[in-house]
Amino acid sequence: MKYTGKSYGSQAISFLAEKVFEDGYNKIIIRPAKNNIRAIKSYEKAGFKNASLILEDYYKPGFIEQYGAGDSGEGNDVFMVLE
Repeated sequence: MKYTGKSYGSQAISFLAEKVFEDGYNKIIIRPAKNNIRAIKSYEKAGFKNASLILEDYYKPGFIEQYGAGDSGEGNDVFMVLE
């Protein structure tokens, strides 16, 4: 707990995003659980925005069944994008 609330998570996310963009990618999509409020706040501080996405638009067809529901179960996550 002594490390919470110090923006370490947001800084780490921003650093990782910077490296991903340097590698030529132009969009990062994440799906935190709706009830993981701290994670969502950290992502927002790092510049991520809530988004309405269609799985078929970004998952390869063979992976939708396996990963489509997300880690928290279908509808229990939030799509966030950084561009």
